[in-house]
Amino acid sequence: MAGATDNTLNIWCLMDGKAGHQNQVLGCAEAIQRKTAAQIHAVELSGWNRGVWSIFRTDKPSLPDVPPDLIIGAGHASHVPLCTLRRRFGGLSVVLMKPSLPLACFDICLVPDVHRLKRVPHNVILTKGVLNRVLPGTDKIATAGLLLVGGPSSHYRWSDEKVLQQVTQVLIRQPDMNWTIATSRRTPETFCRAVENVTMATLIRPDDVGSDWLPAQLSTAATVWVSEDSVSMTYEALTSGSQVGILELQRHRSNRVTDCIDTLVEANLVSRWSKWHQSGHLSRPAARFCEAERCATELLSRFRCERIVSRAA
Repeated sequence: MAGATDNTLNIWCLMDGKAGHQNQVLGCAEAIQRKTAAQIHAVELSGWNRGVWSIFRTDKPSLPDVPPDLIIGAGHASHVPLCTLRRRFGGLSVVLMKPSLPLACFDICLVPDVHRLKRVPHNVILTKGVLNRVLPGTDKIATAGLLLVGGPSSHYRWSDEKVLQQVTQVLIRQPDMNWTIATSRRTPETFCRAVENVTMATLIRPDDVGSDWLPAQLSTAATVWVSEDSVSMTYEALTSGSQVGILELQRHRSNRVTDCIDTLVEANLVSRWSKWHQSGHLSRPAARFCEAERCATELLSRFRCERIVSRAA
């Protein structure tokens, strides 16, 4: 296999310009780096090496100057480049989420379990949701509370009134908490104004803070509420080690996105607002939830097995 002679892994991370995909890729690579000596190299997928164009042109000057041990990508634009780069430069191809190409095209596939594969091939590792860069917090503050609010989406019917009612009840029933409400770029301005008028919580808008603000808040907040449309944020809050509640929304229809929330509720990892409203308690996971760390351990195990086989051949 390709790779450095000093036993340092070289990880090529394919960056397609989409924050959600890049968050997953870096979450996986950084988890590997925490477990072993590794160098992370970003490979930007621009016009010429994006999608099927990568078959015809892969300029070496724009690529890292060391061969890859692992090539990691997420999102449709990375699928063909993953295969092309792996064929030209070696290493193992690792795709995150269920790819548009057949699973057999990749060495390792990290596929969310909500896809409910009829058969799990040997090259598939099932994950609980998608990976992220959040680390489990070790300095939780019992009185620190965070409410993460999304907005209209293709999966849920948004209601200012319904979300505001739930947020208000959370604040009223836990008055000793220091609450911060963080909105997203999808959050309607009407909701933001209503929150400012009826609550004393601190309101944070996306342009008020930098990219490192939310991870820092998640590392210390003991309790986090997330609106149901923000699935990735739900997994990040859960990974941080916080108790997580779900602010409920009406669904347009059931699909894999809504199944993610259902799976977490059924596993008693998060609590819906309606259940909390009745019991007054949020679920607390029995064990630490960190899928990036678990998957990194499995990836390293498979990589080492592959390297042993290659050396023996």
